[in-house]
Amino acid sequence: MTTLTALFARLQTSDEVLAAVVSLILTGAGFLILRLLAGRPIILWGDTSESHFLLPQNQASSPLSVHTRTIWFQNTGRAPADEVEVSLNYAPQHVEVFPHVPFERLHREDGRIILRFTRMNPKEYLMFNLFSALGPIPQITNVRFIGGNGKKVTYQPQRIFSRRVQVAVGVLILLGFATAVYLLIRLILLAM
Repeated sequence: MTTLTALFARLQTSDEVLAAVVSLILTGAGFLILRLLAGRPIILWGDTSESHFLLPQNQASSPLSVHTRTIWFQNTGRAPADEVEVSLNYAPQHVEVFPHVPFERLHREDGRIILRFTRMNPKEYLMFNLFSALGPIPQITNVRFIGGNGKKVTYQPQRIFSRRVQVAVGVLILLGFATAVYLLIRLILLAM
């Protein structure tokens, strides 16, 4: 405690110590600002639909059970994600990836499968369509990339309003924010 008191006393009397402390504070603040502004990849993924169909065959046999699932992957970050890996607990009968990008399938000894993509650019998305007539669709066990793991989110269909409505809502939000700032400034000035 006495060392801290002595440091504050010296800080008040010495311009050199004050300059050193201010430079450390500014360097730390600059580092934090650059860290917050630096782009990094963020992979979000989630199921959008899953279906089970009973397809009729001929009269003598039972219907064919078909399972499908659609999964979206999107890099919502501001930097590319390298070496994106999607791990499935077993190999599906068929995988369709859209848009068509090259990927490799890695089969592990324990029966799991890893789909590896070399790169996902910012704002890029991939849609997996999994199909199986032999049984249920496999589950995703992990999504990872160099620098982090993917985050599972809930996807659902959403209505897209016309451009006119989007602009009107944006203007109303901007006016509301400006009003809140104006009222805050008025409140601060009245308190003085």
